Amino acid sequence: MIDRRLVTPDMFALFYLGICPYAWQIACMRAVWQRKKVALRAANGSGKTANVVAPLLLWFLWRYPRGRAVVTSGSWNQIATQLFHNLRLHKDRPCFAGWSFNKEQVSTPQGGFIVGISTNNPGRAEGYHESIAEPEESIGLYRDYVAKVRSFTRSLRADPEQEEESPVMYIVDEAKTVPDPIFTAIDRCTITYRLYCSSPGACSGQFYRCFTREASSFVRIVAQAARPGPNGTVDYESTDCPHIKRSKVQDVVRRYGIDSPLTRSMVFAEFTGDGDSYVITPSELQYAIDHPPERIHGTTFGAMDFAAGGDESTTSVACGHWARCVEAFHEPNTVTARRRQVATLQKWGVREGNAIGDADGLGKPIVQDMQDEGYWVDEFHGGSPCEDDPNYANLISQAWIVTGLLIKKGLLDVSEMDRGLPGEGTLFDQLTSRKIEFDARGRCRIQPKDKMKKEGRRSPDRADSFCMAVWYNWRENGGWDTTHEDPEALQDSSETEEGDVFTVEF
Repeated sequence: MIDRRLVTPDMFALFYLGICPYAWQIACMRAVWQRKKVALRAANGSGKTANVVAPLLLWFLWRYPRGRAVVTSGSWNQIATQLFHNLRLHKDRPCFAGWSFNKEQVSTPQGGFIVGISTNNPGRAEGYHESIAEPEESIGLYRDYVAKVRSFTRSLRADPEQEEESPVMYIVDEAKTVPDPIFTAIDRCTITYRLYCSSPGACSGQFYRCFTREASSFVRIVAQAARPGPNGTVDYESTDCPHIKRSKVQDVVRRYGIDSPLTRSMVFAEFTGDGDSYVITPSELQYAIDHPPERIHGTTFGAMDFAAGGDESTTSVACGHWARCVEAFHEPNTVTARRRQVATLQKWGVREGNAIGDADGLGKPIVQDMQDEGYWVDEFHGGSPCEDDPNYANLISQAWIVTGLLIKKGLLDVSEMDRGLPGEGTLFDQLTSRKIEFDARGRCRIQPKDKMKKEGRRSPDRADSFCMAVWYNWRENGGWDTTHEDPEALQDSSETEEGDVFTVEF
């Protein structure tokens, strides 16, 4: 009979679950097993949920049938559709006979359980306290492992399942989006095994502090899909995740650029600095204004943002590789306002069918009235999912970030901005004051307006219509190339060969 106290989580993953973990995954599971506080920062698609979190939880409940494992995440969808799905994949294995595998909980006949909780109620995160014997690392895999196994086996109980131990395992998945009050509630618990894991985001929050101010308190493990090389290149050979196709990594680098926050998070597993968390910085925008590209003319497209409260009604146009906000005004009468905006679009040569209007909220009836009055405007729903690119949380985020990429790569003439409008320069301020965030599912998004308002910034009306016009022009023209040409990446798009390079920070 195998004594369960001698089986480490990585052994359990290999011999009981049929999972062959990478070196960094083994390092992570071993550190948790040694009852250290562990923080795992991993690239998107690294396998942290399937090959680290799920094996750890199943090992824990197998090792301690009375144990209590709690999992929370910035995304309930991550728990319900990803984590518990991976747990249920193993439900028919003989070692889990008698266990109950439900959609949101796994339990043993002895009363142990794995449960997922949401992050909207810190009170539910409290109240878990361990009842546990001496740490297992005293019989761990060290140089004298065999001798200790022989010695300890003689003194161990014959049936560890009858132990009264009831330890606590706490795992926070996608920890970058979990608010600090949840971590405060977790700290009130008495925890035996702890793991915080996530792909990285902005430089804020508890997960960020695990790798900075509180780094000495954690075993820090980093897993990258590739590593940045010298002179703006990418070292695709140096990967901790050989299962991720090189072509997929190259596609992210080409589409967003080596220095974009999305690439740095998804591929390099790096946090984004304060300056990098903005769609575009003032210095980047000023450089683009001072160094406009050669104008390439084409069909003129337009976009409108409609006022709410004291905000502006704004109209922008984009033609070829040029864009400009051409109107911004305050008008409480929506009939007068919409007719003025239609007249402006016609003045700038925007034909019927080549304009979009923000149709979320109060904008929908305004767009419909324009259509009824004989000027067809397509509805733009910025809060809708971005179906052509799942890396964006919604369409307005794609519009803003694509505009920022085009400007930074010198592909868009923005030299005229909002020239001649009342409050000239407002567009500059708005474009450089909106942050990039990551939602609970790791998708890139722009900072919501309610958060901007709390930080004392007004609604970016001019920038909204400007980015919408650029995005519409970009989309209707098939999307311009917004990428760096990486000769090394273009030369070889084959998959990486299997390896075991990993980064562990102690």
